[in-house]
Amino acid sequence: MIGLLAMFVTLCAIAWALAAIATQWLSRCSFKELPPKRRLHRFTLVALMPWLLPASWSAALAGVALGKRVGWIDDHCRIHGDLHPHLCFEHFPAIQIEPLAGAALLVVLAAVTAIAVRNALAALDRRGRLAALLRLVPSNGLVRKIDDQRPLAMVARPLHPVVLVSRGLLDDLDARERRIVIAHEAAHLRRRDLLKSSLFECLLALHTPASAARLRANWRQAIEERADDAVARRFGGTDTAQALLKVVRRQQFPATVGLAAGGADIARRIERLLAVEESSAASRDWSTAALGLAVVVMAACLACVHHGIETVLGVILGS
Repeated sequence: MIGLLAMFVTLCAIAWALAAIATQWLSRCSFKELPPKRRLHRFTLVALMPWLLPASWSAALAGVALGKRVGWIDDHCRIHGDLHPHLCFEHFPAIQIEPLAGAALLVVLAAVTAIAVRNALAALDRRGRLAALLRLVPSNGLVRKIDDQRPLAMVARPLHPVVLVSRGLLDDLDARERRIVIAHEAAHLRRRDLLKSSLFECLLALHTPASAARLRANWRQAIEERADDAVARRFGGTDTAQALLKVVRRQQFPATVGLAAGGADIARRIERLLAVEESSAASRDWSTAALGLAVVVMAACLACVHHGIETVLGVILGS
């Protein structure tokens, strides 16, 4: 039983390592030529890779093992001998794991665990700072005013979102600029962007710190640009850009929690708003279907060559 578990853990470690290498490259792509909505889909797919690859590989080979157990697939384990490493729930592999292989496997598991814990602690830190901020504002109403002279407008709390606006920001803006800033945060509110961002953070738990940071920045940029576009359709790109620029010029601290009007790469956001409006017609995005098909095909191929996979895992573990 221990040998079978070690084989599946090794398989997941290999799949995670391949996914981590792929996401290191893919996370460098901003896909800025795509509309924000399609970029969000792409970043979600990339964030899913360290989860999808180990899960699909394990499911494919566990399906073969289960099929042999219930008689759907011919049980040929005995043909290869008892010492052959079997991914089988009937004939557990008699693997003698080499100390060096066991130590390497433990190092990989420790690294993955450390990455997950680090990302979880960072998320808890952001949540704690947001909770401290919420204690300073009134406890009722959808739009809440902060008695602070520093300019701030943001959406807070994923499950029960509220818009936080500082008195300092309201005093600095004219009536139209206030409506633009509130409309920007309302766009986040309608789409439940903070909840989606929180779920996206969960997907980043298995990513390396560098990959997670790049994906988080790209996701945040696309989220803000999508809200900008919604406001620009109502108030115009030029007025929206001027209001955002005024907010950022008065902002004395970086937006690190929630979804703030002055967050992400503001220069790029303003450049988009001032650019000539592009055609809203866009070709269908097949990236989601393509990734799903690729994962299924890869898993099916692994299931077809499960004997070779068993041999490779046996060599890695030292049997």
